[in-house]
Order: sequence, then structure tokens, then C-alpha cells
Amino acid sequence: ITNLVATQSISAILSLIISSYFILLIKKPERNNLYIATLLALFIVGIIFYIRSKTGKTFITPLFSIEKRTDYFKEILLMLKQEPFRGIGIGNFRGKYSLFVHNSYLQIWRELGILGIASYLGVIFICIKNVIRAIIKERQTNDNIYLLCGLLSFVTHNALDFTFFLPEVCWFWWIIVGLIIS
Repeated sequence: ITNLVATQSISAILSLIISSYFILLIKKPERNNLYIATLLALFIVGIIFYIRSKTGKTFITPLFSIEKRTDYFKEILLMLKQEPFRGIGIGNFRGKYSLFVHNSYLQIWRELGILGIASYLGVIFICIKNVIRAIIKERQTNDNIYLLCGLLSFVTHNALDFTFFLPEVCWFWWIIVGLIIS
């Protein structure tokens, strides 16, 4: 958590919070633990917002990040509206504002077309289904719960960022997928 706070990545913190809540819901904690976890999550997000807003660097303020991502999303949605079925090829996305959309799903759709995004979402769906089935069947073993947490963290984080396109991060995804499918 300390390292994650040090990165000041709001999307990474949000993905960790979302996946942690799934673990809490699966393990059915006492109500007090859920309240404490909520307060801790809000405190961490508050600290990051405070640190990022106090810096003199405009490009790392939270509002700048949100505005830029909004620009990226508008641009890619316009591109997808014009050509929703056919991709432009892996690595060929060149936006007006950035080389990455900051949403792996939209970028995969733009680069690989409707079949590419359908395949990627299919892998995600199969993994989620398999790990939930294993959790139910094996009565919530910690290994499967943590695999679900890792899977959900990656899936939610890639809705706000492009870590799927970074090999040093993406290999974690493929390890998680391999462990779930095995």
C-alpha cells in the first residue's frame, strides 16, 4: 500500500479498492471491518489527491489527469463510431493527444476491431467464471480469492489506464490467467 500511494496513481488505487471489496464480500467480514476498510480507502485516495494537488506541476494534478482522459475517450469513441468493426492493426493507434487511450478495452477495439475486443472480453469472462466456480467448489480457498483479486485489479485498472500494453506489467496478467485456467 505504501508503494502504491507513492506512485500516486489514482486508477491503481481505485482498482485495488474495488478488488479488495470483492475479497471482503466473498469472505463476509464483520460490519466494522468493512467500515474500517472504507475509511482507509477514502483516506488513501484523499492523501493522493492532496499530494497531487499541492505540487506545482500541472500535469500531475488530478483534474488535469481527468480532463486528458476525457479528451482521449472522446477521440477514441469518435474513431470507433466512424469504423466500429475493422481494426487498424496492433500498435497503429496514433491519437491527436496520445499514443494510448488510457483505456485498454477501447484501444484493443480500435486496433483489433470487434473480433479482437470480443476475444479479449471472452478471455476475461472465462477467467472470472473459472475462478468464481473454483471459489464456490473449493469453499473459498485463499489462493483462488487472491487470483480473483489480481484479475479484478487488472481488469478494472485497464478501464482507466493502458497497462495491458506494458510488457513489464502485462506478464502479471498472463500469469494470473495461466493460474486460473490451470
